[in-house]
Amino acid sequence: MADSAKTFVPSEPRANILRRVRRSAFMIVPFIAWGGGIAGVLWLADKQARPLDYPGLAAISRHVAVAPSQGILETLVVSKGSKVTAGQLIGLIDGSHLELRANKVKNRIKEIRAGIVRERAILDLEFVRERERLEHDQISQMRRFQRDVENAKLNSLEVLASLAESRIKLEGLRIDLERQKGLSSQDLFSEAELIRTRTRFDALGERIKRTESILKSRDEKLVAVESRYSAYQKNREIKGADVDKMFGAFQFRVAAQNDELEMIALEGTRLELHAPTSGLVTAVHVEIGQLVSQGRPVVTIVDTQPGGMIAYVPPGAVKHIKVGMSAVLERSTNPGKTIRTKVLRVGPTVEKIPQQLLMIPTIPEWGVPVYLEFTPEMASMPGEAVRVRVFPDNFDG
Repeated sequence: MADSAKTFVPSEPRANILRRVRRSAFMIVPFIAWGGGIAGVLWLADKQARPLDYPGLAAISRHVAVAPSQGILETLVVSKGSKVTAGQLIGLIDGSHLELRANKVKNRIKEIRAGIVRERAILDLEFVRERERLEHDQISQMRRFQRDVENAKLNSLEVLASLAESRIKLEGLRIDLERQKGLSSQDLFSEAELIRTRTRFDALGERIKRTESILKSRDEKLVAVESRYSAYQKNREIKGADVDKMFGAFQFRVAAQNDELEMIALEGTRLELHAPTSGLVTAVHVEIGQLVSQGRPVVTIVDTQPGGMIAYVPPGAVKHIKVGMSAVLERSTNPGKTIRTKVLRVGPTVEKIPQQLLMIPTIPEWGVPVYLEFTPEMASMPGEAVRVRVFPDNFDG
């Protein structure tokens, strides 16, 4: 009885239990593997279908209005914050310096005329001394023709200088007349002054017409004198003094003054400053009364339409961005307000992200620019920061 209590006899052998456990495991493991695989695929699909969120910026398109010519800035009708349209008159350059240059040209012409008179006196004296050994008729004729040609040229140049000066004054009166009309319509300028200015303007216009007629007449006279001179040169052999060499220096000086007058007339058409584009004035670089050189920036204008919408994508994530993907913009000035667009192209290189988009302004970041399609809802957004969410093709949210 005691021996039977100490000995334990199992109801089933141990080997049979292990065999049953292994058999159960072999049946369960395939189901676990299949379930894990399906869960992984679902997780990857869900991850790939999520929208990709990146910082973006409405690119600014800046334009600079530069001084068309050198001079004093007389008028500037815009200030910082003013709205302008393309081609709008925004400033005027004082043209008084052109009048001074025209007066200098007239003085130089007088000097040339005096030099010709002096040279003529010298030639006349030489002619008296050499009349016994020179053929009087040919030399006197050549001198007379040469003198007539140079005098005709000087007369034309003198009238041309006077005409350029009158045109500059006429342009100034036109500007004053337009300004006075605007002030008169607002009862800020007397009608009598406006009438006086208009009368001066009309009188100067008539004077210019008369001067142009005189210039035409003198040019015709110059052509006739040169024609006679050429005909005489062909038919006569020059003996004695070389008249062409004597007056050659004067010819070059006359040509130089003619070029200067043409330059003055050209600069007279460049006294108005116009807006190169429509937009908003963001900076004024010159004050009224300040001397400006040709090409100097006067005002900066920002186009009210953004130059393009750009999102900056980390280099490691750009492989997920494809042309044609849908995108949604969320404006920083109006959170919750979204604009739908799509990807136009992906930039070829990595660029530095603008400072206003940095998470920490002192730490630079880099990204690949992704350019988005412009839509009318993006108007009036230049320089505005946005959040851009790019959706994969299979995203339904």
